[in-house]
Amino acid sequence: MGNKVKGPISLDHKIGHLRALLVELKSVAVAFSGGIDSTVLLDNACKVLPPGKVLACNVDSCLVARSGQALADKVLATHFAGRCGVLRIKEDSEKISGFKENPPERCYICKLHIYTSILKAIKDEQVVLLDGTNSDDMMQDRPGIRAVREKNIKTPLEQCGLTKKEIRAYGRSRNLINADVPSNSCLATRIPPGIEINNGILGTIEAAEEFLLQQGFKGSRVRMGDGHTIIELSECDIERMLASDKRRATVEYCEKYNLGVPSLKLRGR
Repeated sequence: MGNKVKGPISLDHKIGHLRALLVELKSVAVAFSGGIDSTVLLDNACKVLPPGKVLACNVDSCLVARSGQALADKVLATHFAGRCGVLRIKEDSEKISGFKENPPERCYICKLHIYTSILKAIKDEQVVLLDGTNSDDMMQDRPGIRAVREKNIKTPLEQCGLTKKEIRAYGRSRNLINADVPSNSCLATRIPPGIEINNGILGTIEAAEEFLLQQGFKGSRVRMGDGHTIIELSECDIERMLASDKRRATVEYCEKYNLGVPSLKLRGR
């Protein structure tokens, strides 16, 4: 008889593999952003390792919207109180060498700096630093992953083949409050290469995205251009924007704060 054809690997099997890997590492620190990937990674580390062997490392920076930092704080308070240690690191992006000039490799520069800072802050060489990169991320162009590899940071979610869909499914099964929060990236990703990154432009982008959130558009992005602004919405929100008075309110907001001519990207996030 021939070998049986193996079916797809189940989520339970992947989670079991993940936990086995974490047990082998013995003492870990998780780069914790408040997103569902790092949350699921931290949750599983806390499941199999004692509190003294798990550390959540959270970087507070102007590259992260205040709403994003607030979510990270809420997730830690809701799901991880007493389950792990917490290390908070304050970073000023304007002081990262070569970053504010906004070269094409800015994500690599930033990620390398941040992970170097985390490793220095941890101090204990026995602690293994983990990143929440998942298997879907490897199908995209993500320069920051180069920094992860250079610093020898482990990516257990990716190693176990966990996809974003599976990670969200696990999050829902655990009632994690951020299980269905739209994915986000740092505010600098809204700025085209070559345009200087500074606290002023980052604040403008953050405020505009907060305005859209208050209008009921979750997970929106405001991308700056040369004399214009491109607004990205979730697929389900595009028609609602076009068919409501919120379109006019958005135009007026952009005019008031000199954001240039606003355009709506027709392909949803």
